[in-house]
Amino acid sequence: MKKKKGFTLIEMIASMAMLVLIFSVIASLMLLAIKTNVRNEKDLDSNSVSKAFVELVNSDKSAGYKINTSGKVYVVAFNDITELQSIFTSDFIPAKTSVIKADSFDVSTLSGTKKYAIKVKVTTKDSTLGILQFDITSWNLNKISTSEISRTIYLAG
Repeated sequence: MKKKKGFTLIEMIASMAMLVLIFSVIASLMLLAIKTNVRNEKDLDSNSVSKAFVELVNSDKSAGYKINTSGKVYVVAFNDITELQSIFTSDFIPAKTSVIKADSFDVSTLSGTKKYAIKVKVTTKDSTLGILQFDITSWNLNKISTSEISRTIYLAG
């Protein structure tokens, strides 16, 4: 009997199965890398917005924030930093009617309307020294998922 050259059907099926397995692992790793990258970009974006708000507050220290904001929670939805700067007046009273004043809210209700949201709670820590505590939570709103960054700063007036 003469020996034939080439691969048998079983060898072809086995090699195709190995290739499918290798390509599926590579594809799942690529998807995981893309998801992680998107999540990191959202976290970085939320962190940048939070830092911008802190800089906005710190740049206007001399304004003398009014104590009547103490204990109130403000939720601000906006599209960019310029819009954020125009929302608050120098005495930290919201200048726009789009500001939500609520102790609790569902961040998912804000999705689709604006790109970012910040929740700020101002608490008076020491009224004689004029020390205020700002509890800040910022979100990058997205229909798929949101990214949340929280920070606390103290401001002496």
